[in-house]
Amino acid sequence: MRAAGAPGGPGKLTTAQQEYVVERLAAFCNPAAVVRSVREKFGVALTRQAVEQYDPTRDKRCPARWTALFRLRRQAILESKGLHGAVARAAQRERVARCAIEALAADMIETLARQVGPPRESPPVAPPRSDAERARAILALLDEVQLDGPDAGATALLNEVQRDEPAGG
Repeated sequence: MRAAGAPGGPGKLTTAQQEYVVERLAAFCNPAAVVRSVREKFGVALTRQAVEQYDPTRDKRCPARWTALFRLRRQAILESKGLHGAVARAAQRERVARCAIEALAADMIETLARQVGPPRESPPVAPPRSDAERARAILALLDEVQLDGPDAGATALLNEVQRDEPAGG
């Protein structure tokens, strides 16, 4: 592993590595965390003091180039956090409104149920009918509508019913 600024080492970070350090510092990472991430990502060992040179809030001698990049990145991060906060607050308001609507709906249903009264019993279910009973019902309906006379189908149906009936029926 090469150490930047160490004897026999390259002595400088590349521009991409320097930008990475500045962006990490602008993202509120502490210098020790930046040292670890540079070592893991680029294989370059740095000291915490070397990293601090890129932070204008810690070192007043930070070059203008890195100060400008730092301030731009920090502003973008803060605005992004503000946007995320606004989105989170809107989502929270929506959840509260949904809960209020559900509570109101439950209250309205309960009020309506009290106004209507206790549940009524359902009408008794008629026992299943036999074919003979159904045929008698059809014939009774035909008699009610006062047809001139039953046709051949009705007569045959009546004969069938009378034949299927028990003797006491």
